[in-house]
Amino acid sequence: MKITQIMLSKGWGGAERLFVDLCQLLAASGCTVQVICHRWFPKMELLENVEGVVLCPVNARIHWDLIALWRMKQLIKEFSPDVIHTHLSRATWLGGKAGAALSIPVTATTHNNIKIKYCRYVDCFTVTAAHQGRYLQSQNIHPENITLIPNFSRFDALESVLEIKRRPPVFISYGRMVRKKGFDVLLEAFALYLRDVPDGRLIIGGDGPDKAALQQQVASYDIEANVEFSGWIENVPDFLKRGDIFILPSRDEPFGIVVLEAMALGKPIISSRSQGPSEVLDEQSAYLVAIDDAQSLAEAMLAMGRDGVGDGLVKAARALASYKQNYTAGAVVPQYMDHYRHILKAGR
Repeated sequence: MKITQIMLSKGWGGAERLFVDLCQLLAASGCTVQVICHRWFPKMELLENVEGVVLCPVNARIHWDLIALWRMKQLIKEFSPDVIHTHLSRATWLGGKAGAALSIPVTATTHNNIKIKYCRYVDCFTVTAAHQGRYLQSQNIHPENITLIPNFSRFDALESVLEIKRRPPVFISYGRMVRKKGFDVLLEAFALYLRDVPDGRLIIGGDGPDKAALQQQVASYDIEANVEFSGWIENVPDFLKRGDIFILPSRDEPFGIVVLEAMALGKPIISSRSQGPSEVLDEQSAYLVAIDDAQSLAEAMLAMGRDGVGDGLVKAARALASYKQNYTAGAVVPQYMDHYRHILKAGR
């Protein structure tokens, strides 16, 4: 099967990570994959010199870039794929127009609630979480044209969760340092936690425009000795092994691949009840707290200490089992292959 994958983002987050992993794994499965990405895509080296991958960078500056559209049509026509698969709004608009002009079926993974006007030329959709599907239905997309395929992680799962020996346990979190990720809420909660556990530790990885403000927040709480900012994380498994309990404090999280990574490594998880994590986790597999509620988050952190982390390890074991069954590459990539076959059978 020949598949064109299109992602025109210049950033790096969960959607971009799925895009790269999917391209690599489809090629490893025997597909020939044309990868159309932005010329400044930050992880292009992960797609270079990969057997089965035809890398085609383009300079798509805006959604209405007619030069980029013309170039993409040329590239796609030359490659002649069976299916075009787009990711995020710019790729969906331009890739959809190219597919319509060339009579090639187009499927789009939205990753979030993108503006429906960019989906005019899309034949069908995959969503990574049910709430995204409900949004599409609210925009008059027929349910038969929406397929739920969750995100996945390529992390090797532990055989079983590991005992936490450090007391107090070390909390760990990471992500882009922007408001929607809720790191300010995490720091407020951790300051409350330290009133009862003054020798507690928190490690935060990642970078972003809010980093300076977060560091100032730590200084204002006078907790610099307890909080470590680790910067951009290249080796996520090694980073997560530095902590005992993973925290996701997001205000808004369409899916949250970081949760899957913590699940794979058997970490007890405290998460906000944001959209994606609430579908992946439940009260049996994680501590779930209200969004934007530092007090609830602090209470969950204290609960992990009071019960000796025992209940947290039971939840972590259930989360690990769920990861193995539902969120590995081996569980998810075949769902994409089935989706492509269904598209080809149905025709444009």
